Amino acid sequence: MGNEFEGASAYPLQWPAGWPRTRENDRKFGRFNTKGHNSNGWRTTSDITISQALSRINSEIESMDGPGRNWSRVDPDSIVVSTNLRVRKGDGQPASNQTEPQDPGAAVYFLLDGKNQCIPCDSYTKVSQNLAGIAATLSALRALERHGSGLMERAFTGFEALPNPQTTHWRDVLGYQGTNLKEAKAAYLKAARKSHPDHGGNLEQSARVNAAWELCKQELSA
Repeated sequence: MGNEFEGASAYPLQWPAGWPRTRENDRKFGRFNTKGHNSNGWRTTSDITISQALSRINSEIESMDGPGRNWSRVDPDSIVVSTNLRVRKGDGQPASNQTEPQDPGAAVYFLLDGKNQCIPCDSYTKVSQNLAGIAATLSALRALERHGSGLMERAFTGFEALPNPQTTHWRDVLGYQGTNLKEAKAAYLKAARKSHPDHGGNLEQSARVNAAWELCKQELSA
């Protein structure tokens, strides 16, 4: 996987504009898991990890190219996994062993047959479960393709039609143009109050403000 899909960032979460968000109270506990054996040989079941979910996504996307793996359909360097988890410096992928972010949503951007595609998921309470949900969606789409009749292509039309991700600069979101982190935090708190659902905002607006604040801290703390 790479980090080169134009207009999409791996961190913070770049949710596709126009795609509805799941309300926090409506999110479910995911049941995606992995099976193994403990030291005594007993079978075990545990929640899927970030690394395991990423591996599933990578495998599903690469499998769209078929057994030849000549990347004629999928550009592996175009794949961007976008979440609110900080990324590893080496490959730009979400790092494990982090505190679960307030917004556990995930979105995967990639090129398929030269067309921009994005599959988002925020149905679950954990990032790893939403990533696994994306992998399951990709698996279902591949199953449609195996049945022929252009079913996968038609199903992908909705994902292809997604608008470009939000690219508004954090300064515009927070309404702050200075360089003082303390002043920027005051602007963030003001924007956060306005974007909160209790004050006329919504979850999508609130997520954008929180993402802007993360970018602000990175820039002004450097």
